[in-house]
Amino acid sequence: MTHVRIPVPASEAKFADLPFGEQLMIWAMRLWARTDTAKPQVHSLLRKGFALAGIEHAHGAFDSLMTLLTTATTRPIDIRCATCGTVSDDEQRLLGALADHQNPGSGLPGDTAAESFLSVWLPPAARRLAREPIGDLARELARMGLMIRLRRRERGPDTTSGPDPGRTISAVTIH
Repeated sequence: MTHVRIPVPASEAKFADLPFGEQLMIWAMRLWARTDTAKPQVHSLLRKGFALAGIEHAHGAFDSLMTLLTTATTRPIDIRCATCGTVSDDEQRLLGALADHQNPGSGLPGDTAAESFLSVWLPPAARRLAREPIGDLARELARMGLMIRLRRRERGPDTTSGPDPGRTISAVTIH
C-alpha cells in the first residue's frame, strides 16, 4: 500500500456533512484500506460496526467488493485516511455506485448505472463480477434505511484494454 499526501481541493465534500449511511461506508472503506498488517482485528471491528448499524450481513459483500476493487483496478484508488475531514472523488464514486443500486430508476438501465462509476477503475469483466457484492451491500443498507444519495456520473477513462503492462499499480492510495 502506498502512502501519498494528496492536496485536497476546497470543493470536496466534508465527511461530517454526509448522512450516517454514507459516513459508515466511508469509514468502512478507509478502515479496510489500512488493513495490511491487522486484517483480523480490522475485520472484527468492521463486523461490529456493521452490526451496531443493523447491517451485520453486509460485511461479506463489502469485503468482496473491496477485494475485487483492489485486485482488479487499472489505476490507484484514492481512499483517504480515517481522520481526513474530506471525501475523495473516488470515495464519492463508490458511494455513487451504491446509490445507483439502491435507486434502479436513476438514469441508466440495470447495472449499467453503477458500472459507469466503477468504469474508472475496473475493466468490463471485473465490473460484471462486482454486480453481486455491490448489489447485496446496497440492499442491506437500504433494508435498514441507510440510503445513499445519488451522485452525478462522471465516466472515467476507458478501462477496456486494461492497465498499461509496463507500469506497476498500487491498488489504493491513502493520504
